[in-house]
Amino acid sequence: MIRQRVLDCLRFVFGIRRQKQNEKTGYRPLVSVLIPAYNEEVTITETIKSIRAQTYPYLEIIVIDDCSTDRTGEIARSLGAQVVRTPQNTKMKAKAINFGLGFCSDKSEIVVVVDADTILAPNLIELYVQAFADKKVFIVSGYILSIHTKTIWQKARLVQYLYYLGLIKEAQSYWFSPIVGSGCCLGIRKEILYKLGGFSEGHIAEDMALTWKGLIKGYRVVFLKRALCWTLDPVNFSQYSRQIKRWYRGFFQCVRENWKSLVLYNKRLGFFVFWYFINAIINWLFWIAFLYGATRHYSFAWWFLSIELIISTFVIFKEAYRVGKVPQAIKGFLWYWLISPIDIWYFSVAFVQEIILGRHLGFWEKGH
Repeated sequence: MIRQRVLDCLRFVFGIRRQKQNEKTGYRPLVSVLIPAYNEEVTITETIKSIRAQTYPYLEIIVIDDCSTDRTGEIARSLGAQVVRTPQNTKMKAKAINFGLGFCSDKSEIVVVVDADTILAPNLIELYVQAFADKKVFIVSGYILSIHTKTIWQKARLVQYLYYLGLIKEAQSYWFSPIVGSGCCLGIRKEILYKLGGFSEGHIAEDMALTWKGLIKGYRVVFLKRALCWTLDPVNFSQYSRQIKRWYRGFFQCVRENWKSLVLYNKRLGFFVFWYFINAIINWLFWIAFLYGATRHYSFAWWFLSIELIISTFVIFKEAYRVGKVPQAIKGFLWYWLISPIDIWYFSVAFVQEIILGRHLGFWEKGH
């Protein structure tokens, strides 16, 4: 028993899966790919091309044109996608997706929601379908990377992906409790989605809200490291700040709505939500230790810094090597640390706004 617990802890730390994904399955359902889009004429072509290039053949592509004022719908239609247009701009991704669900084929069993600025690896949907062969699986998400790493914000974001997905999310997946199925490329079992009433339209982090709802109901959420996708990340501070403010405020909206259920019905998810708070505190301590260590030469501060740097460096470059991004990780490593105080600050502000003051952010504002 003790030996097993030690092994479980080691697997948790390094994110080692309990078992390999079974790749041999006869499950071949129709997949509805939904692309909610608003003024995405610059990026939607590559998104649709990457979907049409999938190794999995049983697909229908539906673009939800959320009253774009550019050529988004026209371009999507020319590439062979079915285009449906909302009666008016929804201002929220969840509402646009729910509108598009009504146009899915009755025969489709899986829905894959893809952002209009995200590119999929050719085998991504194939890998998703293999995971859905387990009838208990509700949500499947993949491994996100940055399309461009030109600006400091994009360089830092890539390193954030490598660290978070390579350690924290993989560990969450090992314990069957990923805190979020990433919305830029999210696979969902349609029957369960309908049973749960679709996406929650009162949340700006609709992917997290749906993930929590499924986990609390006892369904399984899967994270696949081999299923790669690339998304367009913010290019400047304005875009970056809007994006992370939405992410953090969406997180606290989920906490406020589900905190009792986290305690009563899914303690593992509750643990990881609690760890999210602890991680923010650790980040604050990191910078306090840095300031004390740099100015007063306190030995405890340097020990704290050393441990944090060793762990993060190991994970980041292990993952960078796995996905072929070592040069980009080297360029972004310093920016990852320099930008982290901004994330900590906005996390703290989001807590005050959503939890302390109760100022609910009720509309979706894209970060780029």
